[in-house]
Amino acid sequence: MSDRFYKFIHRTWRFPVWASGRALLLGREHVPRIGGFLLAATHESPFDVPLLMYHTPRILDTVSIIEEFRKPILGWFYGAMNAFPLDRSRADPKTVRIILDRLERGRAILMFPEGGIRGPGQSVVNGGRIRPSHLSHDSIARV
Repeated sequence: MSDRFYKFIHRTWRFPVWASGRALLLGREHVPRIGGFLLAATHESPFDVPLLMYHTPRILDTVSIIEEFRKPILGWFYGAMNAFPLDRSRADPKTVRIILDRLERGRAILMFPEGGIRGPGQSVVNGGRIRPSHLSHDSIARV
């Protein structure tokens, strides 16, 4: 984890994110300033993570798919930005432990429970369906 690198990216990308459009922010006042926090967001665009980084008053540790970490440069960048991989093809107790550990340490975790970019109108918030999970209640309980 590197909060220093995260802050550098946050500062240097501030203008491009600001100039690219205006975000509609709902509920920002509910983000706790300290303590473990889980931010579960919809994922309708590749710009969701930078926008959430820019508009959330906390450093976010992001849950990302393992396929992105297999790309050398992107995997390094994500790791430097406090992201960590999730293997969606199977129960992944290691990632659940990482999430719980970081929450215990007072970190803010960003995740996309819908499982990826859904596209306009396909998100649960727009009446879309939740995709079935590979995780069972038993596999979560074993963590």
